[in-house]
Amino acid sequence: MLKKRFFASFLLLILLLSLTLNVAAKTKISFWHNWSGEGVKAIDSIVNQFEKVYPDIDVEVILTTKIEQKLLVSIAGGAAPDVVLFDRYKTGQFAARGALTELDKFIENSSIKSEDFFNAAWGETIYRGKIYSIPYYVDNRALLYNKKLFEEAGLDPNDPPETWDELIEYSKKLTKYDDEGRITQVGFVPIWDWASLVHYIWQSGGTVFNDDMTKVVFNNEIGVNALQWIVDFIDMCGGVDELISFSSGFGAQINNPFYIGQVAMQSNGPWIYRDIERYAPGFLKNDLRIAPLPKNTEHATIAGGFSLIIPKGAPEPEAAWKFIQYLVQKESQIEWAFASGTIPALKAAAYSDQIMRDDFWEAFVKNMEYGKYRPVHPAFPEVESYIYQAVDKAVYHKMTSKEALDWAAERAQVILDQHNLKIINN
Repeated sequence: MLKKRFFASFLLLILLLSLTLNVAAKTKISFWHNWSGEGVKAIDSIVNQFEKVYPDIDVEVILTTKIEQKLLVSIAGGAAPDVVLFDRYKTGQFAARGALTELDKFIENSSIKSEDFFNAAWGETIYRGKIYSIPYYVDNRALLYNKKLFEEAGLDPNDPPETWDELIEYSKKLTKYDDEGRITQVGFVPIWDWASLVHYIWQSGGTVFNDDMTKVVFNNEIGVNALQWIVDFIDMCGGVDELISFSSGFGAQINNPFYIGQVAMQSNGPWIYRDIERYAPGFLKNDLRIAPLPKNTEHATIAGGFSLIIPKGAPEPEAAWKFIQYLVQKESQIEWAFASGTIPALKAAAYSDQIMRDDFWEAFVKNMEYGKYRPVHPAFPEVESYIYQAVDKAVYHKMTSKEALDWAAERAQVILDQHNLKIINN
């Protein structure tokens, strides 16, 4: 009897040890993101599904604010997370600082292919010939306009402006004034919302840097003409001060000037969907229309979005890579898109029936055809800040368009040279 009890206890001990070893054998990875709202629920759902497929991996989801600063601190302190949802626009900056893991070796042995993603998204993951992230979602800027206001102005809402010249003519017809000559409704303002001089340079066939990114070229004839077009457009509206006076009465949320008809056309992106759905569902259903941004010589729009990265020094890069692959498969991409109000970076998901059956999302998915990515260079964010300052100087008539862009180019070239020297030395 004693032997039987001993044997049973021994078997129980073996079983407990086995269970303990199985638990201990699990790999734990951390996933940082800064999303909120319905997107959080989608992330939790996708993580739960992943853990069922990979029961040997536990994912700790961590909502993290100020990700960029904390990421650098965590890497320096030897406590990097395994996967981060990261602004793809910053790829060049962080790759140049050695903060990101090269993913080429992982991609070579996986089913992930560059052609499965939007070109503008994939191109932004590459720095100096190496891939540092996998696109998760994309966005772009389009021309959003009010069907009702078009009809009131005698314009065909099915025939939006295609060119810069047409945009000017449409804007004139859509702008209204009171008896004192004050604007009560504006057609379009080229520097409001998510518009950028970079857009207009691209739409004229120009670029910010030369091909090898050793020289800034945004102050050439193409850039100067693009900025002058903006200045002339603003002056046509009555100047910056008049537009500031008009916009001082703008409300927010339910009283957003675009929703209530104070602004007829604007440059904006798909992120606006949730707000319109919440505060102006009637406008979304009946009067909102979307078209590509008008062109000078070609259609072009900034395509942004976020990617998934494995930081340098991540404790479990192999498990992290499995998680990334799961996040960018078609089903996961569609689930995330619906919850977060974003466009999947995977083309098979973006062009799926679930996404394309909605007019709003169909328009933005199709607009990715014209998407371009900003230069993947650590100097670009600083260079872009000088471009914005140049626009301000020109529209306020503190400098001519040529003077403003030359002023910006002189300073931007110094920044570019400094970064390129660091690259050479490294």
